[in-house]
Amino acid sequence: VAILAMIATGVFMVLTGFKTPHGVASLANITDNFSLFPNGGVNFVMAFQMVFFAYLMIEFIGVTTSETKNPRQVLPKAVKEIPLRIVFFYGGALLAIMSIIPWRELASADSPFVTVFELAGIKWAAALINFVVLTSAASALNSTLYSTGRHLYQIAHDSPNPFLKAIKADTLSRHNVPQNAIIASAVLIALAAFINVLPGVSDAFALITASSSGVYIAIYILIMVAHLKYRKSPDFMADGYLMPHYRFLNPLTMLFFAFVFVTLFLQESTFVGAIGSAIWIIGFGIYSQWKFRK
Repeated sequence: VAILAMIATGVFMVLTGFKTPHGVASLANITDNFSLFPNGGVNFVMAFQMVFFAYLMIEFIGVTTSETKNPRQVLPKAVKEIPLRIVFFYGGALLAIMSIIPWRELASADSPFVTVFELAGIKWAAALINFVVLTSAASALNSTLYSTGRHLYQIAHDSPNPFLKAIKADTLSRHNVPQNAIIASAVLIALAAFINVLPGVSDAFALITASSSGVYIAIYILIMVAHLKYRKSPDFMADGYLMPHYRFLNPLTMLFFAFVFVTLFLQESTFVGAIGSAIWIIGFGIYSQWKFRK
């Protein structure tokens, strides 16, 4: 609702030639003094890691198939709609913001959303946007708990791990919810807050984004490898929802993930997290090879 209100405000201001301290709201603000890489090509490349982090857990759509009545019909529809929603909501919001505030001045704005709503006369815009951000973060965390709880339950159900058995992560509540697995996930998430007080950690957010992005890149590459093997296996279902041109797009996707992983090492704030994730990936890979060598 906040994004739609932002886009509607931008359209109204452009159509009425609304005057702001930054000038007149116009689509020309987007193209005036156009520069492809105004802050240098390196900063453009560095943006990929943060954008990648923003889309972590997008595979969550696939996790819901087990609780979907008709996944063959619902999942393709959801997958096709997500890119359109990203283009509309993110692209639309960016166009609205840059039409009102010239892109060269955006860096000096406290919050583009707050600034736009304040220009429209909403004095309590900051409180409104804070409310939207906090509820959105809570929603995202709720989705994460949903996903991690079910993943942990599945692992505990399929694995003889004594610790997971001890906390009964493989059991369901009377409402058929993996209650213990969700509680264990919540405890780990709560402990993550203590990263802020660790000595030598100056930017906890950058550390978490870099380390989680690095590990997720490994997971996504493994998914792509598994997909290649699946397409050549006897389990392949030709009537399923298929990845188009997979022989070309599958390796290309893995190359892109590798490119994003390299960018994590190019920035001081993400370097430590990238090193940590690399150690984890290599260590866990060696352990897995040893554990499941047969």
